[in-house]
Amino acid sequence: GVRDTDWTVVAGIVAEERGSLRVLSVASGCKSAAPAPGAEAAFARDLCVVKDAHAEVLARRGLRKALHEDLRRLRSGEPGLLGLVEDDAGSFRKSVRLHMYTSSSPCGDASIYDVDGVWTFTGAKLPDWRRETTQLLGKTRLKPARSDAARRSTSFSCTDKLCRWCLTGLEGALLSAEVRGSLFLESLVVGAEDDRRVRAVACAARRGVVDRARHAATELGLAPRLPRVASTTVLPRQCRQAKKKPSHLAACWWLGLDSRDVEVLVAATGRPLGSTKQSSRRSRLSTAALFEEAVSSSQGGYLARKASAPTADLARAVADFQLRDFPADHPLRKRPLGTDAGQDDDDDGRRRHTAKQPRTTGGTAAVVGEVPLASCLVS
Repeated sequence: GVRDTDWTVVAGIVAEERGSLRVLSVASGCKSAAPAPGAEAAFARDLCVVKDAHAEVLARRGLRKALHEDLRRLRSGEPGLLGLVEDDAGSFRKSVRLHMYTSSSPCGDASIYDVDGVWTFTGAKLPDWRRETTQLLGKTRLKPARSDAARRSTSFSCTDKLCRWCLTGLEGALLSAEVRGSLFLESLVVGAEDDRRVRAVACAARRGVVDRARHAATELGLAPRLPRVASTTVLPRQCRQAKKKPSHLAACWWLGLDSRDVEVLVAATGRPLGSTKQSSRRSRLSTAALFEEAVSSSQGGYLARKASAPTADLARAVADFQLRDFPADHPLRKRPLGTDAGQDDDDDGRRRHTAKQPRTTGGTAAVVGEVPLASCLVS
């Protein structure tokens, strides 16, 4: 668990149907894994490492893990637990609505906002890694890497990942190869530290996630289902940041998992608690584990279906759009999203290097950029 001297971020995904709610996944985490100096190439190839341990990303991974397990149950003639897939396991149910809660503004564009003339900034970086005296709005950002790492991070910020999920769905290419339809968020609720921040936090999340997803959808000719955004001061005790340091642990629970068997990770290594960087032990949420789960629960011919899955093509198109701000020689522009058969479309299937990520820091400089400044101010 999180020590009293630490803070973390908590995120969860809830299903709503006919007025009833059920929790599908809950995760905590505010850091990401980083390669040791000189081991960047091996780290990038290691699909057994969970490279992004931010709570929003782990909550989605937990949902996908639960969905794979549910497909296996349904195809074995057992009842499903999540209620997201039709009994014949052929399509997602349209009567279920999904909601996400996160106790902190997602890192990236949604973490840049003003309260009473004081700006809160994000630790996520522009793709060219230049220092910003003022932070630009509306830009794709990457999580920062360790200062001694030879190669920079290529992990998208949580804001940019949420923006992508608004367009491609939460299920990813692994599941879209098996089940028809997509899963989209109906709402996104973001936590604020106090009442003064509520409106600013909601406005920043709406601008950073929904408005940017809408702009991308227009450019790509899509008709997305965009979430409603709200903010609340209801925060778990461990999410209060005052005079605390970020926790080095991350955890995830999903429906069907015994509460005594929660997946706990050391964020810096991306491996389960108790293992080392040299250990072969891997997380149940790693890309390699999810891929094997997808293959084992499929009905044959999985790789051919994944290669032609609509979500895979859509993910590549969205990734290309998000990479427009990147320098021409950036490594991500040379590796389109989702090109490797053994990797999922969004997660850390990219060859990425991620590191410790401070959520936000206070500041007073004005924010300038391509998005109208008035759109993020507290009125």
